[in-house]
Amino acid sequence: GRQGARGVSLSVPVLPTTKASDLYGSYRNAVALAELDCRAQLIAKLTACPMPAIRSFIEMAGGSQQDKGGRLPRSISSLLEDVKLHTAASYFLKVYVTNLEHYGGGRGVPHVDAFIRALMVLRSNMRGTGGKPLDFTPDHAILVTNLYHEGETSLKKCAHCTTVFLMANKPQVIRAHTTSGECPMCRTLAGVYRGRSVVRVTDAKQQRKVLDMFASSRA
Repeated sequence: GRQGARGVSLSVPVLPTTKASDLYGSYRNAVALAELDCRAQLIAKLTACPMPAIRSFIEMAGGSQQDKGGRLPRSISSLLEDVKLHTAASYFLKVYVTNLEHYGGGRGVPHVDAFIRALMVLRSNMRGTGGKPLDFTPDHAILVTNLYHEGETSLKKCAHCTTVFLMANKPQVIRAHTTSGECPMCRTLAGVYRGRSVVRVTDAKQQRKVLDMFASSRA
């Protein structure tokens, strides 16, 4: 019954990475990014596709060619302070790192295939309040990705609820409070218990769904 069991490999097959020389693959990724509502400049940076083609893809996806204005997210502290952004950022990074392993990628530079898959999974599994789009945008996603590859962030398992969440590798000062990031699920649950609307979860089913998505295998 156990014969040959030692020779069984449980390794995950490595997915093929889109190479810079693969024009079709780069265009395919650019289309996917356009459909995910990424800015033209971000698509160009990730795919190296020519801007006229990118604008055409955005138009085909029903997106806007104009800059939406506003400041782009640039700091990890903005993600750690807002519990909803921290929740989405943690889930995105967890999926991105998993995909990165499947592609055989390293910590060197952002991996566009893994980025697209992680953003797609996030969009399909998480929604904003009342079914509205998440406040977590592709610009937040690329910030998280860049911070991870620069060694500024990592994933940590909460000792209380097993949620896997994004933490800063260097303590951040947020509203006169020094932190590397607290578990967003525990913050949300504490907010519900204390009746603080700033971290309120609208219903128990949604709360359980988010918790289940974050829960990893127990140590």
